[in-house]
Amino acid sequence: MSASTSTDHSLSSEEFVQLQKAVEQFNNKAFYACHETLEELWLADKSSQRDVYKGILQIAVALFHMERNNIRGAMRLLESGTGLIRSFEPEWSGLDTQRLGSDSRELLNYLATGGDIHDPAVPVPTIHWVGSSLEKP
Repeated sequence: MSASTSTDHSLSSEEFVQLQKAVEQFNNKAFYACHETLEELWLADKSSQRDVYKGILQIAVALFHMERNNIRGAMRLLESGTGLIRSFEPEWSGLDTQRLGSDSRELLNYLATGGDIHDPAVPVPTIHWVGSSLEKP
């Protein structure tokens, strides 16, 4: 079974709590903290699924770089992060990875065309859960 069709990856309850924490950190723009949380999950996971953690982690670090005006670093990490999560689209363990990938690629294109990172309309990605039972307002 390929990663792109593997939506039944089971997380332990502890892993899921950590994933929820990382999503909350990401969506609250605590990108470095999100990186730390996901790095723990990534280092502990020895399966082929670990690349999804690394991909989201790289997108979080890209946004951290963008906040610090390191556009080149942000673009490099957005490119590699979206590449890693692409094989886990459209969803993985309840995360809408397709939307995260699409939104991250939109930001990459925005930056590549000289978009102003200080513009309030900059398309900063957020992470969404699939299904309303886990969706945070």
